[in-house]
Amino acid sequence: MAIPLMLKIGKKAEQQAFARKGPDYVTDKYLPERLTEMGVI
Repeated sequence: MAIPLMLKIGKKAEQQAFARKGPDYVTDKYLPERLTEMGVI
């Protein structure tokens, strides 16, 4: 879900920047919160 959504909205998440938070942080927490803030989901 995350990658197709990033492609659709033309935004890119730098997962390396979030590596210290764990492998699931970006897809489970950051992206849903950020995309909700942006009104995408």
